[in-house]
Amino acid sequence: MARMRSLGSVPCGRLLGVDRKQLAGAPKGAHAPERTFVIDWSISTPAIIRKCRRPKVEQPYDVKPSLRGSIMTSWVRAMMLAAWSASAVGAASFATLFTLANLAFGIYEVAEGHTKVAELPGVVVGGATTFVLALLFSFAITVPVSLVMGACAYPFLNTIRAVDHWAFGIVGFVVGTLIWLGLSSTGPAGNLYFGSWISVFVIGGLAGCAGGLAFSRQLRRGQAERDRAF
Repeated sequence: MARMRSLGSVPCGRLLGVDRKQLAGAPKGAHAPERTFVIDWSISTPAIIRKCRRPKVEQPYDVKPSLRGSIMTSWVRAMMLAAWSASAVGAASFATLFTLANLAFGIYEVAEGHTKVAELPGVVVGGATTFVLALLFSFAITVPVSLVMGACAYPFLNTIRAVDHWAFGIVGFVVGTLIWLGLSSTGPAGNLYFGSWISVFVIGGLAGCAGGLAFSRQLRRGQAERDRAF
């Protein structure tokens, strides 16, 4: 066995070097002499453990089935949350625009003497009803759009994870604007809620922005949960 020469009495240390001077002049075929190891006992055991510990290597997503299932669950949850947020914000914007426009028209009618002030609260009730109806019907738009966008973006998961949070909001704003612009082209011309640029940005744009931000927020939350679990 190799003979070890210590520099202290503490039972831990690290290898400094090997004395090979005795090996230099040994004849060919002769048995190798004993090797001398010099150990520095000044280093602590935790330091040795830290130095010898293997670095943590991030596993690819396709290695662990449980991790892959967690990613899919988080992705679907992000799509559903994006659809819900877009519907809620879009319905709220639509109801707010509806209420303000009809309230302004009602006040004008009261000033002209064509209607009574007591009829104005009915405009607010109509706005609340509009919000509920718009929220229900908006899922017919937001859910398919979220599913299609999520399915198209899933192959680029690693790239998407590095994108800034607000970039999702900008992309969502553009997508929502284009969708509402397409819907307004089929509606009556000059209609405030479907045929005007105000509705395109206030309803479609804000709804898409809310959906994109919700999607990004859920992705980051899911990533944090996987980091703690795996």
